Amino acid sequence: MLKVQDHQVAGHKAGNGKLGPLIDDSGHLYKPLRGDEDGSNEVSFYASFSSEIRIPGDICRFFPNFVALSLAFDVSGLQPHLVLQDLNLGRVNSSAMDIKIELDSKPDCAFASFVYGGSTGILAQLLELKAWFEDQTTYRFYSCSVLWHTKKSLYQMERALIDFAHVVGGKGVIDHNFLGWFLLVNKFISEISENGDADNLQDICPTDTKNQKIFINGFLCKNPANITASDFKSSLLNHGGDTDNFYHSSMNTITAAEFPGLNTLGISASRTDLEEDGLVAPHAHPRASEMMFVSAGVVVAGFVDSNNQVFQKVLHEARIQG
Repeated sequence: MLKVQDHQVAGHKAGNGKLGPLIDDSGHLYKPLRGDEDGSNEVSFYASFSSEIRIPGDICRFFPNFVALSLAFDVSGLQPHLVLQDLNLGRVNSSAMDIKIELDSKPDCAFASFVYGGSTGILAQLLELKAWFEDQTTYRFYSCSVLWHTKKSLYQMERALIDFAHVVGGKGVIDHNFLGWFLLVNKFISEISENGDADNLQDICPTDTKNQKIFINGFLCKNPANITASDFKSSLLNHGGDTDNFYHSSMNTITAAEFPGLNTLGISASRTDLEEDGLVAPHAHPRASEMMFVSAGVVVAGFVDSNNQVFQKVLHEARIQG
């Protein structure tokens, strides 16, 4: 039985009298076939590609499997549909990525080394596909799209080429147009991966607490001419906190808002005081790390990783846990 997908595909979704992709329970996607030259081109490409014995198997996995050309009921009755592999079947957080290349692009590099780098990252997959385009002369690809989709987590991504309405015969000539696009994208992604942990723009940037007239994600820096040694010293953690509470503990944290010298360093500092049998409530540190130093007494400390494995130790005075 055919049904409408929960999400759109390339900006299209069936419903409200509009044609759109359908899916069945067998892992197939039914794409409405356009009734013009573009539709004929896409059918011709899939028929040719699926029977082309010169294409290596490891390259075929970059393309959706072509099942058949079939008639299926849509909003306007019985219509021809391309029956393809449903690339979204079993995926989580699946999404399509449009890669736009600009000279001044400044991508978010926070997860670059995980998503783009490594032997199975996006860059390695693109390089594998590029190697084929450096030799293949069977097709010329125009206006097709690259689909990136996750497997089990953000760090496990797969890719596929889709939308082949404008593919034509290669006539024995290398597709320099598409190959040039690959070279640009590979260079772009290489730079993202290599600059995932870029150097700071300047060595120090104490918080300017008096001139916060511009609202940004973070704090403005002091005029370098006004920076002093006092910006890098704080006595806010000198005294213990009030432990007369349910947890028999207290925590005092200072950030760049209170300690100017911490600005742009990505760190904060805390003092925790515990009574006997005191407890710090379980908590999380998204995209952050923690180091604990015991200045007096004995503490049982630990953490739980993303696989629910517990790491716990007894820390005595002058011991550190990371």
